[in-house]
Amino acid sequence: MAAGLKDDANACALQAQLIATDVFLRLNGWRLVVDPDEAHEFLIGLLET
Repeated sequence: MAAGLKDDANACALQAQLIATDVFLRLNGWRLVVDPDEAHEFLIGLLET
């Protein structure tokens, strides 16, 4: 698999996991409260590694 396609697949998998986690927590009465700038840096850092 080409590196770009593998990176895209990893990014999609990560996004799906984060969405699933958010939905699970919301269904159980919890909400994630994060600083938007820190969250952005964290997510971009995951995608760049």
